[in-house]
Amino acid sequence: MSAIKQQYWVNQYFVDLTRNQIHQNDDIQLMPPKALAVLTYLAEHQGKVVSHEALMDKVWQGSIVSSNTLQRSIVQLRKALGDDSKSQSVIKTHAKQGYSLEAKVDWRAETPPTLNSVIEGRVNRRKHFAIFVTIALVAFVTLFSLQQLNSPIERFDHLASVTFSDEKEFMATYSNDGRYVLFHRYLGMCQNNIWAKDLATQQQHQLTKEYGIYDRHSLSADGENLVFMGGQACDKNIQPKACLDLMTLDLNLALINPQAPNIRLDCKNAELTMPNWLNDGSIVALKKSPRQWSLVKLPAGSEQLIELYAPANKKIYSLTYSPFNDLMAVISINIANQHLLEIFDNQGTIISSAIITRPKTMSPVQRIYPSFDPKQNRLVFSSGKQLFSMSFEGDISQISIPTQHNIYHPSLHPQENKLLVTHGVFDNDIAQIQLGQPNKSKQVAAFNEVFQPYPSIARSIFSDRQGRYAPSGKAIAFISERSGTAQLWLSQDDQLRQLTQFETDTQISGLAWSESGDTIMTAANGELFTVTTGAKVSPVATELAITQLFQWHGDELLLKVDVSGDTKLVSYDLLKGTIQELFNGDVKWAAGTPTEKLIYLDTQNNYWQMSSNGTVVISQLADKSSTGYFLLKNDNLYNINNEGQLWLYNTINGQFQIIQNLHSGISYLNDIQGDRLLFTQKISARKEIVELSVSSD
Repeated sequence: MSAIKQQYWVNQYFVDLTRNQIHQNDDIQLMPPKALAVLTYLAEHQGKVVSHEALMDKVWQGSIVSSNTLQRSIVQLRKALGDDSKSQSVIKTHAKQGYSLEAKVDWRAETPPTLNSVIEGRVNRRKHFAIFVTIALVAFVTLFSLQQLNSPIERFDHLASVTFSDEKEFMATYSNDGRYVLFHRYLGMCQNNIWAKDLATQQQHQLTKEYGIYDRHSLSADGENLVFMGGQACDKNIQPKACLDLMTLDLNLALINPQAPNIRLDCKNAELTMPNWLNDGSIVALKKSPRQWSLVKLPAGSEQLIELYAPANKKIYSLTYSPFNDLMAVISINIANQHLLEIFDNQGTIISSAIITRPKTMSPVQRIYPSFDPKQNRLVFSSGKQLFSMSFEGDISQISIPTQHNIYHPSLHPQENKLLVTHGVFDNDIAQIQLGQPNKSKQVAAFNEVFQPYPSIARSIFSDRQGRYAPSGKAIAFISERSGTAQLWLSQDDQLRQLTQFETDTQISGLAWSESGDTIMTAANGELFTVTTGAKVSPVATELAITQLFQWHGDELLLKVDVSGDTKLVSYDLLKGTIQELFNGDVKWAAGTPTEKLIYLDTQNNYWQMSSNGTVVISQLADKSSTGYFLLKNDNLYNINNEGQLWLYNTINGQFQIIQNLHSGISYLNDIQGDRLLFTQKISARKEIVELSVSSD
């Protein structure tokens, strides 16, 4: 293409191929390069019918893509150029033939004039102030109408259930044509199948043949295949892999009969996450290296990964893709602990980069996993109880929704103003038993059946967790969402009191009692607070980004923190304000003190014991844990195994013993004091897929 054709006019719209933009006065729209290539080829043949085949050959040059890809480009162009499928005043469809550009094309390579210069030119020609006012008003009304027409939805006011089963459903998306909802249905807490629901007939189809560990999915451009990370079901007798394979599934075949997924890339060759199917048939994903994730691409028909982006000074953690814009969004953390949004084209070239600016109510340490809005240049994500939109410039604004329950994994409809989310709550309670007390209950409850294995200390229908005995043993502090968002609560002398008044959607990650028993330390939204039993809340100034508080011993806090995108286990001195790095890497749980004895559990379920003699793995505890939470009291380590048995390991003599059988409804241990055991138990977990929409009235 000659240089003069890099910039041109279509009616009043200025097309700039060098920046992938379409201008109309002060309104600038970022466009997919392929869509602009379609427009340019039509412009070169203005007024003539260009066949589908000619456009596909010219723009996609032999790539294997469906005709839907071309149709999506036409829809995007019509929207950007103020056209639609009914009027077709700019781009006209010729049935079974192709498309033609009916609008006027001007190949002048001039920058678009401002609105003021347009008005000034008209005034000089007419020299009548009244005409100037009329034109200005018309221009204003026209611009305002266009902005209203294309303005993003900032409020959803209607909620309707999509799934109605007794199981737990997650991670729903629409099919490319909006006909199906694709979602994951869980059996228990771990294994799941992928399902599809036909919105027209309400018929449901199980897509995967057997239960497994299947992560979020992405559809191919033609809507015929799924890609996702997957592995063997977690209840198999065969030891499953520690990583997940890259898998694909033929959707057309699976809608007829459930299919076994195909392994596209074994995780022994590369550990990947968040795969997305690009319009050209290739797959992009994040690839794990020893200390970093990089953006990689797997071309169609190839088994060789191509590295697209591996920054040395950023830690990537999130990836999503828009088939409508043919753009990728990558989120990372830089050395200043700032979260960055970067937009890439399908070749891995950065189009824009911006620091994400969060509202004050949103935790600065919370990670963001967005999805693209197919109708706007923005992304959407959930923080737990709230829905947000994020511009390509990193600005975040709240979207109003008609629910107070937790929401996860938002996914917008490809054409309509609708949104799918996972909706519901985990109903957990704090309970306690006396050690040695037999498990009298023989009942085995269904996953979401309301059932209390043991009496709860303070029953609610929301999530209660991380109970801790006061040193005196007369009170129990815990985290609860019973008031609508996470707060600290105190149970004492059969009385229940709320100790904090944190803002909506506050993320609380741990609590610990002072040795005196009159103060609680907690981590909320990445910061530390002291909370007295009299409900006085005071911030503790640090420069740390705290993701978990494990323990408070004397002046030392045991913490998990984010440092420039790296997760570290540290000891923090409250008086000196200094930190001691204990482990550079993620841990599930930790307890003890580095000066005496410290135990931590890594993400591979290995227990490590740290002392003055060094750090060693506790080989006797391999495969002994069903949860990431354990207790360390004196020299004894406590946890639960996969058979629901409470066990004890003495860190001095290495003796291991089973103490007693517990009910399978126990999620994890909280605390132990004398012969009393405090734990979190599952009551029910009802999660379903719901659709948020805008009422017509």
